[in-house]
Amino acid sequence: MNIHKTLDEAIEAGYVIRDRNHYGVSNKYWHWCTKNTKPFVAIIKRTKYAHVEIDLLNTSLHGFSRNVADEIIEELKSIRCRKLHHVRLQVGGIYTYMPSVLIEDAEKVAKYFYEIAMEKGNLMTQNEMLEQSKREAAGY
Repeated sequence: MNIHKTLDEAIEAGYVIRDRNHYGVSNKYWHWCTKNTKPFVAIIKRTKYAHVEIDLLNTSLHGFSRNVADEIIEELKSIRCRKLHHVRLQVGGIYTYMPSVLIEDAEKVAKYFYEIAMEKGNLMTQNEMLEQSKREAAGY
């Protein structure tokens, strides 16, 4: 698993792979995801483990429903994580992460996060999110 050096590598994969200290391609991918209504999925590579996250902040008002969160938890039970870590998987509507995935399983988790977000993440363009927010604020 190699660090992505270009935006095109991240787009092709459906997620960005970076280390803890280099955000250049990751930031470009974040903006690309926002512009193209795609979920932002990242693998932060370490030596033996990786942090895998999905962030729907710019692409969904509500993100995953409780039922989808339960589905994610069930699907990822078999993923190998560092046993001593206090958080194995944190699932939220907008932000979900696994902080200590065995490096060999990180891409599998990233692909799963991307696919479930595309199917069940309630993705919206920035304009759709703005209009929906206005309707919700007005009580519609």
